[in-house]
Amino acid sequence: MSDKCNRWEEYVQESSGGCFLTTCCCEYKGLEDNCDELETLRKFRDEVLMTSRSGKALVEQYYSIAPCIVNELQQHAERETIQAELYSDILEIVNLIKNREDVEAISKYVVMLFRIERKLLINQ
Repeated sequence: MSDKCNRWEEYVQESSGGCFLTTCCCEYKGLEDNCDELETLRKFRDEVLMTSRSGKALVEQYYSIAPCIVNELQQHAERETIQAELYSDILEIVNLIKNREDVEAISKYVVMLFRIERKLLINQ
């Protein structure tokens, strides 16, 4: 992880929350913060993930690295390509959630997170 991510708490306070899902939907796609995609993901977080220990761990992991991902994404030469890939993943996850395919949605999310973390934070 880069040194700039060591100060992620400051970044969160300065940004719209340091949420790469929100950044991708709102900045890249021009959607509102209360768009269907984000509302579906938030409801899934609150009603499914936060009800189990493993789900809570995924949420904690997300909040610990998301600001770093946003920071790196903002500066990346392939920013729009990466955002397009992320948004495509978000749509798939949202569709899985709506079809009540929770395990598949979580699996797709974990793969997405691993891929973006590796691309932006590990293999810089």
